[in-house]
Amino acid sequence: MKRLSFNANKDGWHNHSTISLKQTSMDKTSPKQGLKMAL
Repeated sequence: MKRLSFNANKDGWHNHSTISLKQTSMDKTSPKQGLKMAL
């Protein structure tokens, strides 16, 4: 899902996926990994 969102949409879905990644990363794993994945 991350690859699709990042590849398909660069501007619109980028922010949406970043927010989702941050929330899921904070829930599942440490925030450091979330930041890395978001960046």
